[in-house]
Amino acid sequence: PGPRVGGVLRGAHWNPIGAGIFKVTGEAWTLTGPSVILGYLVLAPAVLASSVSYAVYLSTPLGREPGGEYTHISRTFGGFGIAFVGAWLKIISYIGALAYLAVAFADYSIQLSGGLLRTEQGTFIALASLVFFYVVHVAGVRWFGRIQVAMCAVLALSLAVLIVPGLFAIQPSNYRPFFTHGLRGFAASLPPLFFAYAGFESLAQTAGEVKDSTHRLPRV
Repeated sequence: PGPRVGGVLRGAHWNPIGAGIFKVTGEAWTLTGPSVILGYLVLAPAVLASSVSYAVYLSTPLGREPGGEYTHISRTFGGFGIAFVGAWLKIISYIGALAYLAVAFADYSIQLSGGLLRTEQGTFIALASLVFFYVVHVAGVRWFGRIQVAMCAVLALSLAVLIVPGLFAIQPSNYRPFFTHGLRGFAASLPPLFFAYAGFESLAQTAGEVKDSTHRLPRV
């Protein structure tokens, strides 16, 4: 077992809030304007419905085994065919998510560099970020755990820096018009916003590496 914090292995997928929330929210705002807030509320029931099924599975003996959806689907249907398809679909979706986040990292790096980095270097920066995290994975779970904890701390700090001062700068006039591009724009904003919720289900992957997982993970 690797290093534990509060009885929990410091490994992959322990961050319930992904970096996609920053990029996705901005892009959804261009589609629907201030009603992006309502979009998150509209999607919440669907996400909660999905999370309930994960919580139920994790509260059973399956919550002590690694494998996540693959384990749950294979045991439920009594076979590995559907579970195989489900696992591959998730891998494909995660490849897309990795590409999206890598490009987002490159875009922000270029903007924050003050002219030191150029737009045409974006692809190289995105690929370099993926190679960096691949090397961290190869180095082992201990190093990945340390990087994950550090990134989670930076994420929490960035959220605090954005949200807390923003609460004192809210102006009602900025919320008019609420639906910038009408109902069609609001509907178009929902698919990317759902991506911001993605990641919570990955907690199931840690089931075999978490102390008292059948009690801890459902609460998380």
